[in-house]
Parts: sequence; C-alpha cells; structure tokens
Amino acid sequence: MPRQARLATRMAALAALAAAPLAAQAPGAVRFDGALHNEILSMEADDQRVRSKPPSRMTPQDLEEMRRVDAVHERRMRAIVAERGWPGAALVGEDGAHIAWLIVQHCSPEFEEACLPLLERAVAAGQASASDRAYLMDRVLMHRGKPQVYGTQFRNGELWQLADPEHVDERRRSAGLGPLADYVATMKRILGGAPPAPAPSPPAAGRQPRP
Repeated sequence: MPRQARLATRMAALAALAAAPLAAQAPGAVRFDGALHNEILSMEADDQRVRSKPPSRMTPQDLEEMRRVDAVHERRMRAIVAERGWPGAALVGEDGAHIAWLIVQHCSPEFEEACLPLLERAVAAGQASASDRAYLMDRVLMHRGKPQVYGTQFRNGELWQLADPEHVDERRRSAGLGPLADYVATMKRILGGAPPAPAPSPPAAGRQPRP
C-alpha cells in the first residue's frame, strides 16, 4: 500500500476512535461489566511487571518485552474503545477506569492523542479522574514537543519542560495532584531505582505509574 494511502487509513482509524461512543456519558444507562473490569485489571499486572525495574537497569530484553506487552494491550484497548467507548467508572468501576488510563499512557502517541478527548468527556461526565486526564494531557503535549501543563512527565530522567511554572501547583491542585516538588522527589527516587516513600491514594485520584 502506498505511503499516502497508509496515512489516510491511519487518520481514518483515529477519527473513528475520536468519534467512538462514550460509555460514561449516560452512566444510568450503562451496566457494570464485570468481565471487562476483570480483564482490564489483569492488564495492569502485566503492565507493571514489565516496568518493575527502573529504566536505567532495563536490559535490551526487558525493553523488548515491555514493547511486546504494550503492543498487545494497545490492540485490545483499541478494540474496547471502538466497541464500548471510553471505559468509564459506570462500565468498569473507578479502579477499572483508572487502569484503562494507565494502559493508554503506555500505548503509541497517536492512540494516546485519539483517547485524550474521550477521557476529557469522561471526566466532564464524572466517570473518570481529573488527575488521569492531567497525566494524559501532559503526555500528549510532550510527544508533540510542547511544554506540559501539570508537570507529570519526565524524559531521560528529567522533568519535561513546563508551561507557566509559577502557577503549576495551582493547576495541580485543581486536578487533584499534590505539590510538584513532592512529585519530582518521588519520581527521582523511582527513576534512580530507590523504592518510593509510601503515599497511599484512592484509585480515582490516580496512582503514580512507572513512566
């Protein structure tokens, strides 16, 4: 297939995802899907297993396994979103909605970008976490080479460039996130290989994933 045709096919697929039905828009009409909930939770175990080492200690084999798992998860998440819309809390529970975001965070940049408006609509409908939206928005901006808004993303062990840093903690508070300095310290420990200090938080508030 010529390159231009492949590009057109890809853009059409992304447009279809962006127009996918949002299961979270009418939570009263959405029935909890226990099987889907359990499937998404099982994906988290594999996602975090392949990220159990800090990036500096990952071997080429570790990286290849991580890419393999991420590709499998992306194929499945694409199918879920296309068939069911964004998996919000009414469909898969608060923990399932949070883990769906986590899996998408580790998918391809194009799929992340296609999912962002769906996640934004889910947040507006009360079916997903504002902190998860903050992470995904920052990740999409970073992939575009633009400054991030909430200060959630690192690249090469350093915080990615930040828009309006003087007011970042105000924006973080509005998304249910703690102070940037505390987050940076935690991520430095994780990226450096030391275990993070315990900081329990409910699933709906968003957990700090391995980058």
